[in-house]
Amino acid sequence: MLMSRSKVAVVLSAVLLSAVSFVTPGEVKTSPSQRYLVLATKKTSTMQQELNQAVSQGFRLHSGVAAGESELVYALERAFEPVPNVEYLVLATSRESTMERELNAAAAEGYVLSPGSVVYADCELVLVMERRGREEDRTQYLVLATERLSTFQKEIDAASDRGFDLLALAYTDENVAILGRTVHSPGDSIPAESDR
Repeated sequence: MLMSRSKVAVVLSAVLLSAVSFVTPGEVKTSPSQRYLVLATKKTSTMQQELNQAVSQGFRLHSGVAAGESELVYALERAFEPVPNVEYLVLATSRESTMERELNAAAAEGYVLSPGSVVYADCELVLVMERRGREEDRTQYLVLATERLSTFQKEIDAASDRGFDLLALAYTDENVAILGRTVHSPGDSIPAESDR
């Protein structure tokens, strides 16, 4: 007998959940043999604190999802080899233009987007950025948002022609795309609005 995709997803979720620990707000506690860790909270500041506690115990961000309308849930996996000096930053905003400014400001500080972290919760676009130390190159980000898919496609194509790669998609009340391109020197900057 064949199972529907939704039944397979439920079974796989149950198997994954049986192998992870759930953490409530506060101190992140794990066991040395634990492979996965699931963090859940409604507050972005709490999530950022718990992500950074988990990374100090050898975990790295795997993916995220919004549970219900306002709870953030992020899954982490223990890294096979520790990566020193990893730090997470959680960004959340209801406006795409603000998100683009915040992404680029964080990128100037050495953070890069964790693509699987982009979720829509509590009327905000939420994402996680990671910093591993000082990087010579940085990423320049572009956030596109539009209701019409035909316009969305055209804007993604135009951004691609300017050297941007598609990193993540989300849906708020509009289709949202986050794109990025490598900026090689500190003098390289975000293009003027007329270049868009």
